[in-house]
Amino acid sequence: MKKILICINNMNMGGIQKSLVELLKQINEQYDITLFCIKSGGELISLVPSNIKIVYATKILRTSELSINEAFHESIHSCFFRIVGSGISKWISKKIPAYLATRVFQPYLGEFDAAISFSQPIEEHQFYMLSNEVVLYSCSAPIKISFLHCDYLNYGGNTKYNKKIYMKFDKVAAVSDSVKKRFVETIPEMSNKVFTVYNCHDYEKIRSLAEENSVIYENKAIVSIARLTKEKGLTRTVEIISRLINEGYDISWHIIGGGPLKQELQQLIKKYNLNNRIFLHGEQINPYKYLKNAFLLLVPSFHEAAPMVFEEAHALNIPILTTNTLSAKELVENKKIGYVCGNTNKEIYDKLKEIISADIDLVTKDERCDNNEQCNQFKKLIGE
Repeated sequence: MKKILICINNMNMGGIQKSLVELLKQINEQYDITLFCIKSGGELISLVPSNIKIVYATKILRTSELSINEAFHESIHSCFFRIVGSGISKWISKKIPAYLATRVFQPYLGEFDAAISFSQPIEEHQFYMLSNEVVLYSCSAPIKISFLHCDYLNYGGNTKYNKKIYMKFDKVAAVSDSVKKRFVETIPEMSNKVFTVYNCHDYEKIRSLAEENSVIYENKAIVSIARLTKEKGLTRTVEIISRLINEGYDISWHIIGGGPLKQELQQLIKKYNLNNRIFLHGEQINPYKYLKNAFLLLVPSFHEAAPMVFEEAHALNIPILTTNTLSAKELVENKKIGYVCGNTNKEIYDKLKEIISADIDLVTKDERCDNNEQCNQFKKLIGE
């Protein structure tokens, strides 16, 4: 049985973490897996299969995932390293503090048949997201792999330092063909080392959870499941929804997720007098109860890589409208599970209006959903 190390920065609620949990459920009986989390805890850690060994970082390395205040409560030494590491990263790059944290202050994790970094790095002037460095410097393995869940050209981490880091890996696993293509366009030297491994999904659980206290709507309910951040395009959509409602369309918009733009969204909802039409439900362990009876899943993002929510909506036969982000045509339009529109306010408005007005079936229903392709892709990735 092959020994595999998988490293992730944290197991908080998030798309990358959910993707990892579902992958672990599929492969945990075929491999001897050690999960290394830089930060302990997280809402999703309890969902990791019980036969997987979980290891946490030392206090020094863990500071990369903590605020200065949090590091201070760990220890004075941790706080000092956090301050110094952040300072060096800000003014020069995180290269030196990242190397120290993962090579000097993190005990050697052992030898494995494959070592995998499951989170991509951010830009080099922030002392944060060091899973790539952990895999490169804290263990031994003949195959070292980095997963890529983002539009590499546009997500903010396309830097000289990160390019050098990626060049040290034997393979890169992109979560869609479109993500793979964009990465190769950005770093063509790695074209022969990039593979596609789609996200895994627990289809039975999605359907089961959707039945638990599923929300019943009185009108055509549009649902968005996303972190409340700028790139998700939620703030621009408030005016679009307002316009449609003022034109007489009986719709509501339900947003599931938390994040820094909550207050701004609340203010916009108040500005347009939409408190009874737009609802912020916050983070939900079970978002599927909101999706079960929805009219449409709306993904109005400025940029995305390969959102898991596409396949989650498909599992519930809910049609999708998404802006034309990196993998939208590949994962939605080509599969005939919804529509892709342009990425301007007018194009979102026009397509949304067309969908609301028309009595059409958008979704390819009853298509078999399983993880066979994903598991086969993973086996090829690690050399089986």
